[in-house]
Amino acid sequence: RSDLGISSEKKRKLMAQSYPMVSGDGAHSYAKNSTLQRRVVDAAKELIYEAISDKLDLKLLKFDASNTFQIADLGCSIGPNTFIAVQNIIEAVELKLLQPDHQNISSIEFQVLFNDHYDNDFNTLFKSLPHSRKYFAAGVPGSFHNRLFPKATLHFVHSSYSLHWLSKVPKELVDQNSPLWNKE
Repeated sequence: RSDLGISSEKKRKLMAQSYPMVSGDGAHSYAKNSTLQRRVVDAAKELIYEAISDKLDLKLLKFDASNTFQIADLGCSIGPNTFIAVQNIIEAVELKLLQPDHQNISSIEFQVLFNDHYDNDFNTLFKSLPHSRKYFAAGVPGSFHNRLFPKATLHFVHSSYSLHWLSKVPKELVDQNSPLWNKE
């Protein structure tokens, strides 16, 4: 039990409650009213390119026979912003693959796993998938407060407007001895 007298199970259930965006593509929908979020995705583009260029070590990644690079977008919602973010990630990985020391990795295919709450309008999301996309798409409904994916299956995880739903910073991110620690 916490200091507030709320059990950890009750906290988990409260955190998993769904607060979906306005669905569809009407005048009041998230798809039509997310320009602020779009600016953040655009501003983060260079940061994603730099991080992938500097930090992603393709030689350490374990690819199966299909050479599939798996990307998850946590909190994808239903608007076009998720597709722009995913495209930025894929372009950065493709640039990384063009570097001379990665010529042995060929024919990588991309799979994007779009995640949001069960109540998210996945129908609108998938109806609006870009026709010229360079990836296979799948939906993974559920709260990221619980485990969503099998071990060691993701190569890149993106989240731009969902981490503020966390009640505290994960301990691995503030532990200087953790490989997840962010010095900056």
